Amino acid sequence: YSRRIVSYTIGRSASTHLVKMALIRAYSTRKPKKGLIIHTDGGAQYDSWSMRREYLKRQIRHSISRPGTPTDNPLIESFFSRLKEEFLNVHFFRSETELFERLAAHIDFYNDQRIHEDLDGQSPAEFEQKVVLAKSPV
Repeated sequence: YSRRIVSYTIGRSASTHLVKMALIRAYSTRKPKKGLIIHTDGGAQYDSWSMRREYLKRQIRHSISRPGTPTDNPLIESFFSRLKEEFLNVHFFRSETELFERLAAHIDFYNDQRIHEDLDGQSPAEFEQKVVLAKSPV
């Protein structure tokens, strides 16, 4: 709801292990109620037996994009488009370590400072803070 990147993992290839680690980290950070829906593309790493067990264990409903339809998940597609435009296409990295460190800094910037028109000119962190304050009893 806020466009915040809650969790991510980085590796040389997309694997079930990476996906599972990101899911576990996101789940422990957010502690969602039952009924969470996770939406992914149709990659094998998201639909493996190991991930299906993880979804069942956490009572998560898995929704999969239809083939060739990036519009099924426009928020993350927008994030990746911006990541390529604002980060990957403008930097040269001397090592994987440098890439990982600078990517972490970029995601922190994205979450804490980058404004979004769809969030009334606020960063994801600002937007979430206002939602929390709005829900708090006075």
